[in-house]
Amino acid sequence: MNKSNWLLLLIFLSSPTFASSFYKCTKGDRVVYSQSICPQSFKQSEIAYNNGVTIEKDSDQKVKKTDPLKILLTNTTIPHDKLILLISGEIKRIKQEIRYNDVIKANELQNLARNRFWQETEINDIEYEKDVEKLNKHFDELNKVNKQTIAALESRRQQLEK
Repeated sequence: MNKSNWLLLLIFLSSPTFASSFYKCTKGDRVVYSQSICPQSFKQSEIAYNNGVTIEKDSDQKVKKTDPLKILLTNTTIPHDKLILLISGEIKRIKQEIRYNDVIKANELQNLARNRFWQETEINDIEYEKDVEKLNKHFDELNKVNKQTIAALESRRQQLEK
């Protein structure tokens, strides 16, 4: 790092408006420090400053994320008792999510009805019916995915309980 880069870094670190992290944008031999995300053409590294320690990590690298559901369905390293407990907890959480979706759906339908009332439109208004149908379809899709997940988890739990 040349002297001008160090000077910029020291200015950032000593500034009272300094955020806890900022970005180092590199393109060829040009280096720019910014508190906002770098443009697409630049290579980006995130520099975090915490308790006097500066850490630089390459934020361009894609992090491979593992699906927690896939871990529950295929994991053989967790003991059976604990895996059954984790699966039961996930089933309970998804069932709560379904109930929560139903509450939100009822609230949204009520909002649509209220808006229709105040706009003094008929109950068989085409726009109102489209909005209701769109809302029902959205929440039905969410619940369908959740129910499929519950079925997969329950079959895995039954498989483990044998």
